[in-house]
Amino acid sequence: MASGWDLEQGRQPVLGVHERPHNAPPIDPDYNVFGQRLSAVGIDQVFYQPHKFPGDWHINLGNLQRMMLHHVQRELVEEVSKMKEAGSMDQAQAGRITSALSSYTSGIRDWELMVKYSSKGKSDPSLDPFVFTSANLLEKRLMSDAGLVKLRSREIKHVDTAIKEGNAFLPPITAGTRLAYNQDMRNSERWDRLYMALFGGIAVVGPMLIMVLYKHQLSSILTVSVCVFLFGLWMAFFSTGNPETVLAAVAAYAAVLVVFIGTST
Repeated sequence: MASGWDLEQGRQPVLGVHERPHNAPPIDPDYNVFGQRLSAVGIDQVFYQPHKFPGDWHINLGNLQRMMLHHVQRELVEEVSKMKEAGSMDQAQAGRITSALSSYTSGIRDWELMVKYSSKGKSDPSLDPFVFTSANLLEKRLMSDAGLVKLRSREIKHVDTAIKEGNAFLPPITAGTRLAYNQDMRNSERWDRLYMALFGGIAVVGPMLIMVLYKHQLSSILTVSVCVFLFGLWMAFFSTGNPETVLAAVAAYAAVLVVFIGTST
């Protein structure tokens, strides 16, 4: 089989199954064992059918990133072992360690970004750009082409027809255009503001009505205590702020109710 670039075709020929490039690094038999162990632990967390969406297949890039982090961990551990055996570190090894550390720290940052997006995809996986789902027609076709998902010829034809008819969206947004996506985001934010306004009004007006209708010191103290406790729980579970922000919000809410008690008695 020819090697190098095919000058007549202007492209690099595809290597045979058992053919390796001349400049390819030697095969590491230890890595084969490591790769089998890594795949055994991680593959079912990368490609799977979620319980919440039993008809779909997902490819989770966040879990794939964790597998790659473990791969870099192996490189670092091996370099430390070499350093310990030699009792010193040469310039080449320092370069390898620096590169591996850079890859590891960059991988951690990338994984943290993936975690942030995962919260958006809990109810709808299509909102998470780091999860490929067969519910997306283009991604389903990719899985079929790779042999991960088996589709009958009729299903393939149905998917291709739906794609041609404009029912497929490119990542990372689920709307057809950026304008439509921005409109969806504005509508979502508008509903979020409405929910917060309703919650704030009920949280303040509700206990005030109770204390006005039942003008008794004990009932007022119990009302304030229960409402502040419930408000604190709500902030702890649903707020995205830091602990100091939660504490300040609960203190401000308690202050409003306490001031109302003082002015109404």
